[in-house]
Amino acid sequence: MGSSDGAKGGDEAGLVDLALSHADRAARMGAVKRLTGMASLARVATLTADVEAARLALRSLADAGALAQVAEQASLRAVRKLAVEKLDDEPLLAAVARQAGDAVVAKMAVKKIADQELLAQVARSAVDPVVSCAAAKRLTDERLLSEALRREGNTAARRLMVEKTTDQNVLAEVACCAQDVELASAAAARLASQSLLAQVATRAAAPQCRQLAVERLDTAPVLVRVARSDPHPDVRRAALERLQSPRLVADVARRSDHSDTRALAVGKLDDARVVAAVAQSDPSGRVRREALRKIHEPGEIARLAAEDPSWRVRRDAVRRLADRELMLWLAAEDLAWQVRAAAVGRLRDQQALRKRAAVDPAWQVRRAALSRVRKQAVLVNSARQDQDWRVRCTAVRRAHDQRLLANRAQHDESPAVRAAAVERLQEAAVLHQIARSDGDEAVRRRARERLDQLAVATGSAAGEPEP
Repeated sequence: MGSSDGAKGGDEAGLVDLALSHADRAARMGAVKRLTGMASLARVATLTADVEAARLALRSLADAGALAQVAEQASLRAVRKLAVEKLDDEPLLAAVARQAGDAVVAKMAVKKIADQELLAQVARSAVDPVVSCAAAKRLTDERLLSEALRREGNTAARRLMVEKTTDQNVLAEVACCAQDVELASAAAARLASQSLLAQVATRAAAPQCRQLAVERLDTAPVLVRVARSDPHPDVRRAALERLQSPRLVADVARRSDHSDTRALAVGKLDDARVVAAVAQSDPSGRVRREALRKIHEPGEIARLAAEDPSWRVRRDAVRRLADRELMLWLAAEDLAWQVRAAAVGRLRDQQALRKRAAVDPAWQVRRAALSRVRKQAVLVNSARQDQDWRVRCTAVRRAHDQRLLANRAQHDESPAVRAAAVERLQEAAVLHQIARSDGDEAVRRRARERLDQLAVATGSAAGEPEP
């Protein structure tokens, strides 16, 4: 018996070699027809490059495990597809779907699976996301959908399951806990329960999910809590926008942990008493500035202009200040040049403006004063003597004295001041000299352009100075 079995095994091995390697196709097909061993038939189907030889081998292959092996390992896609078409064992089809490297063959296997448990397994664990999605599309059992969503698995397949499930509690869990933001957001978007939306609004890891929940939430106490304390500004803003009660908005304005949200809340308030209280007590200059924007009482504006610790608040208050005496004082005494400059920009008192133009330590304030001074002597003096070129530029641009302009156009150390003087100069002889000899090309070019302008205006040639 052993000798006979060995001879038979030898015959099988020889037939396999013949079926795989003989040059004549008829010989190969004849060898396949004589094979009887399941392993031999599976080997030929897996390794052959001849589709018809593989098809013939598969006709005789009855072992489900061997068919599954061919479906996963055959070198030809056509043979793998033929093996799946013949295979009826659903657990083996599920194994092929999970492990096959060929998505086309794996999806064929999925289509033949009816068992929901097996489809859930494929949806969770298939190597190829396309196959996971194909299984998820065929999954209809609500319990299995819920279980699959609760477990980690292919994200694309879980997104499909989110669209299929009706289990609100599972959707809330996914929205709160899923690491993939798009998956969590898709789950949050399908929630209808206010209590579950409240959970997601306060517990979801992704700020996008919290914001989605907030935008559909009507529960005022939860909205107040989110607006006051959520770590993400977009979520806080969304919660604040949902609040309709002035009393609750005021609560956020007074008690939010975040200055940006307090400022937004103040912007929604119309209660002058609350706004004034915020302007007096909020530690953030940003919030106090927003409160100032809502204040119309002159006395409160004056208080902020004089006393607020933030120069930005004081500056904004000065721009709305009606108290002229206080304006004069701030223009001279405020420690911040930004506030002094804002006050100077609103002064009408020429004496005060002249003094600021002469003695203020900040060039920005001196320049602001010079832009409002009417006395030419002050402009001439600043154009000659101010240490900052930007102040001298402002003075030159407002001065009418041609001698001053000629002097500054030729002798100021700053090219910008010289160019500004050239712009207003009317003496052609001086302009010709500057056009020839100034050390700065831009100034020389501007002098030539100015000569052309004067020539057009007077009807004379610009090339040479007139005798």
